[in-house]
Amino acid sequence: MLNQGFSSIKYYPYEFMTAPRLPFIPRYVVAKWLAHRMFRALRRLEAVLEIGAEGKKIQLSLNLLLACEKQ
Repeated sequence: MLNQGFSSIKYYPYEFMTAPRLPFIPRYVVAKWLAHRMFRALRRLEAVLEIGAEGKKIQLSLNLLLACEKQ
């Protein structure tokens, strides 16, 4: 991207799954959200064990939103 004349490249994770509004009411959505959080924590642990402290900074989202400026 830098060799194409872009500068100020920033990327942001984009999550489709959000926290349920009423997590104390047992529903399928709450179970799905809890499973998502559990697997995300396992992936984070895997990244930290694999590459060390830098694993805490890695974006684990499968979708990224990219913003850049053209000079």
